[in-house]
Amino acid sequence: MEIEVFLNQLKNDGKINDLLDYFSTDEYKSYLSDWCNENLLVKQEAMKITGQSLRGITQSLEKLPAFYLKDIRKTNQGNGLTRLYLKKDIENYAKTMKKGPKKKS
Repeated sequence: MEIEVFLNQLKNDGKINDLLDYFSTDEYKSYLSDWCNENLLVKQEAMKITGQSLRGITQSLEKLPAFYLKDIRKTNQGNGLTRLYLKKDIENYAKTMKKGPKKKS
C-alpha cells in the first residue's frame, strides 16, 4: 500500500497534477495511451462484457462511477461528454449479474 501513501501525499501537497503532467510527457505517453486503451471502456464495450441490451446497460451504468471527457467530435447529439468506465468495474459488475439476485429464505 506504499503507492496509496505516496499518492495521498501528492494529493495533500497539491502535486497530483504534476504527476499527471509527468505521465503525459513523450517518455510515458505511449504507456499512458496503452493503459487507457486496455482499461477504459465506452458503453458499447461494456454491453459486450455484460451481455446486456442498450436499455439494460444504461440503467446499470448509472450505478457505476464514470470518467467524463469532452467529446471532440462535431456532433449535435447528447451533452458533449464521452463517458468512460473502468474495465475492472464492468467485469466485476458482470460477475455479480451472473450470480443473480439473492433468494429470500
